[in-house]
Amino acid sequence: MTASLRELVEGKLADQVRQQAARTIRTKVRDWGNQPRKAGRRWLSELVQNALDSADQAGVTKVHVRMEMTKRMFVFEHDGGHFTIDNLAALITGGSSKPYETPESLGQFGTGFLVTHAVSTKVKAEGFASSGDDSKMPFSLTLDRSGDEAGIQKNIETNLHQLESSDINGSQLSKLTRFVYSFDNDENRRTCSEGLDLWTKILPLAFAFADNLAGVELSEEEKRTSWRRVPTG
Repeated sequence: MTASLRELVEGKLADQVRQQAARTIRTKVRDWGNQPRKAGRRWLSELVQNALDSADQAGVTKVHVRMEMTKRMFVFEHDGGHFTIDNLAALITGGSSKPYETPESLGQFGTGFLVTHAVSTKVKAEGFASSGDDSKMPFSLTLDRSGDEAGIQKNIETNLHQLESSDINGSQLSKLTRFVYSFDNDENRRTCSEGLDLWTKILPLAFAFADNLAGVELSEEEKRTSWRRVPTG
C-alpha cells in the first residue's frame, strides 16, 4: 500500500527531529569536553539536582544518594523517584527536540545533563519510568555520545529499541535510579575527581538548602564516607 502524503511528511519530520537531536548532543558534548575544568565543577551538581527535582515531582521527602568511584568507572544512584515519560524522552534526545525542550526538561535530563558526558561519553542509565497511572516500567539504556552525528542518531534508535526490553533486576532497582560512567581516559577520571572533591566541600550547603536531601554516601576504592542530615528540634 502506498503511503499517504501525511505519513511521508510525518516520517520526514521524525527523521529531522532525530538529526537535530544528534547534532545538539554532539555539539554540547564536544564543547564540555573542551572545558574539563568548568565541567569538573558542574557535572555532579547536575546529577544531584536532577535527583532532587525527581523527588519533588514524585513527592519524595527524603532522598539518599550513593556514589562510587573506582579506577575504571563512577556510579551515581538515588532513591528520589522514577522518571516521567517526558524525562526519559529528554534523556534520550538530549533535550534538543522541541516537545521536550522546556525549562523543566532543560534542568532535568535535558541539555544540562550533557555536561556529565565530560566524565564519560558512554553512560548506562537504569531505572523505572512512570506513565502517570501508577504503573512502573523498567528500562536500561546505554547512552553512547562518542561518535559523530550519524553515530549518535543511530544510538538514539538503539535506545528506543532498548526500551522494549530490559535486563535490569526489577526487585533490586524498584526504588533506584542509577547512572554508570565508564572512564574513556585519564582526563575523564580527573574531571570526575574534581567534581567529587568540590562536592565534599560544599555538602554542608547542599544539606542547608535542599530540605529533601537526607543522606549521601561516597565509596572510593577502600575508603567509604557518609553524610547524614541531623534532625533538628
